[in-house]
Amino acid sequence: IRYYKHSCMISLPYLLVPDLMNLGKDFQWELCEQSYLEDYQIINFSVRSEDWEEFERAVHVKIGGIYPDNWDKGDRSNLFKMNVISKNV
Repeated sequence: IRYYKHSCMISLPYLLVPDLMNLGKDFQWELCEQSYLEDYQIINFSVRSEDWEEFERAVHVKIGGIYPDNWDKGDRSNLFKMNVISKNV
């Protein structure tokens, strides 16, 4: 079975990395590369395109501390930076 994926990058403080790793496993993500900097870690990964919206929401709510109702209103966490590099890889 072949899945379309979103290729992404996230930079976040080391304190949040364990929670992100657990969440990533829940979504069966694929880790591509990790970089370790002084104050934060950069993680490149891919997640199934069909799971992207739910994954993005979960990262902001469960890791970033955004209340679900605020997420629905467009609020996003400023504890990390997450970008989609490419879609449907």
